[in-house]
Amino acid sequence: MRPHRLEMLFFLLPFMVASAGCVGVTAQLLYVIKGDPQIPANYTGLEGKKVAVVCVANNASNYDPYSASTQLAYNVTSLLSKKVKNIKIVQPHKVNKWIDTNNWNQIDFRDIGKGVEADMVIGIDLIGFRLHEGSTLYQGKATAQVRVFDMKKQGDVVYKCEIVDFTFPANGGKHITDTNDRQFQARFVLELANNIGRHFYPHAVKEDFAYDATILE
Repeated sequence: MRPHRLEMLFFLLPFMVASAGCVGVTAQLLYVIKGDPQIPANYTGLEGKKVAVVCVANNASNYDPYSASTQLAYNVTSLLSKKVKNIKIVQPHKVNKWIDTNNWNQIDFRDIGKGVEADMVIGIDLIGFRLHEGSTLYQGKATAQVRVFDMKKQGDVVYKCEIVDFTFPANGGKHITDTNDRQFQARFVLELANNIGRHFYPHAVKEDFAYDATILE
């Protein structure tokens, strides 16, 4: 390995550990060592499929347009529509309409898959979510479970991962005088959506560690 690549590896290591999510740190290291700028998707079974994305959270405003769960579902849907080859997206408003019409109990994502005639359902359980670190700083933290249900296989779970304590920004935070709850939540949810979405399409190695610096922009 060339010296400059070793230096790069040691520089990137803490960022990789902090932002790995469901992606193994070992896999990221291998791609840095080999010099390949792309990390492959963990799961490629969404290509050419009709996909619905559903997110639930343990709060009463789950489908409020400004809720974290609603924003997360919209953002993940948008990313997949742009970056997964030949994917057919069930638009979020159609998913929400089915939920409203059928009084869904937030237990079985397969019910939505059947209702909107999706081939695959990405079910996101937003287990923990916060925006603040102390009384003066914005630093988001979230824990989520992501599952992919294959409706052509009786709703079998064909992919699953846990995102534990995803933090943005990973180091430090943004002072409360510099933004507000709505603005920071929108940015934090977008970064969380990127973290989730990258499991389903190839992405550049730098995307796994560079996001934290953008909070300073």
